[in-house]
Amino acid sequence: QYILDRIPDGIALLDRECRVVWANKQLNEWFPTERMVGVNFFEAIHRPQILGPTANPLSAAFATRKQAWTQFKVADNRYFKLVATPIPDAHGRIDHLIVSVHDTTGATVERQKLVALHEAGVGLADLTPDELLEMDMSQRVDLLKSNILHYTQHILNFDVIEIRLLEPETQQLVPLLSVGIDSVASKKPLFARKQGNGV
Repeated sequence: QYILDRIPDGIALLDRECRVVWANKQLNEWFPTERMVGVNFFEAIHRPQILGPTANPLSAAFATRKQAWTQFKVADNRYFKLVATPIPDAHGRIDHLIVSVHDTTGATVERQKLVALHEAGVGLADLTPDELLEMDMSQRVDLLKSNILHYTQHILNFDVIEIRLLEPETQQLVPLLSVGIDSVASKKPLFARKQGNGV
């Protein structure tokens, strides 16, 4: 128990009715409750939203006698991966499961951001030919700036944003969009070089 209580994953032993027989310290810290032992596992972890691929990995592990897994989300926007492993006794009967729960919040949120960025990138220039004909160059640039600003602030949660365009002949980086940067810094000449005012 000393070792299991220091593992950074939540671990629980469940009986045939999917009630918690034992849970380690990490699982109790993630899902504080007055009483976890003797309670249905999903009730003990605050009835999470199951994301799949397996709708009920506990039943699946008992039924197939093989390891089953799923992902789930809890109310405070934390994400976890659950793996249920059947434990056969000396006669081959499965009366218990070992369940391990791993916090995947960081990786899941980053993946969601990448998907959102991809969708945003597709949407940046999503204009019909008629819309393009109706807009002059400055209007198109303004629309692009507006879309970039919207996506970077709402998806990436950036408060400070600067985008510069490269002038191939001079290698100067010319400001296109600047938010949250003082006017002196935004006007500072920058170049695509390894020295001086280079970035």
